Amino acid sequence: MKTPISKIESATAGKHEVRYYLKNAWLDVEKKRLIATDGHICAIVPAELEEGDITGPITSEALKNARASKSKSIEAKGSLVLDNSASYPREPGIKYPDVDRIRPTEEFKIVISLDAALLLRLAEAINDPEKNYRKSQVVTLHISGPESTVQVTGNNPDAVGMIMPIRIKS
Repeated sequence: MKTPISKIESATAGKHEVRYYLKNAWLDVEKKRLIATDGHICAIVPAELEEGDITGPITSEALKNARASKSKSIEAKGSLVLDNSASYPREPGIKYPDVDRIRPTEEFKIVISLDAALLLRLAEAINDPEKNYRKSQVVTLHISGPESTVQVTGNNPDAVGMIMPIRIKS
């Protein structure tokens, strides 16, 4: 698999997750993609396959090492082999969630683009840190239109924020 090694493993579950299969990313050879989910978020990125790559788990450890060593590829056959010769076993018989089942298929009514870093700053500004949900900053987005200011509310009922959508030229 020749794919820019992103931080996709950050979408995998932590080491204490009981659903052990979510601790790894998943190479889907048929659809030429790499998938990672922790049950709350799901990241799907395109994968450029090499001959002989097979569908199955890609360990977070292999992905982290590939990025750290600036590997350009991961051979995904019976085991995982980086171009620096580091090797990682692949656990056979693992089932992975069917992400296509939860992916929306209907046409979206409103599509907006937001700067994720700005949204995080806003969430930190309006949320009460004493009322964190699962140690995170939960926000609700109130969207009235694709070019309108998005109102953002959090866990503090007296605080409100606004963020402008980004206009992306096609």
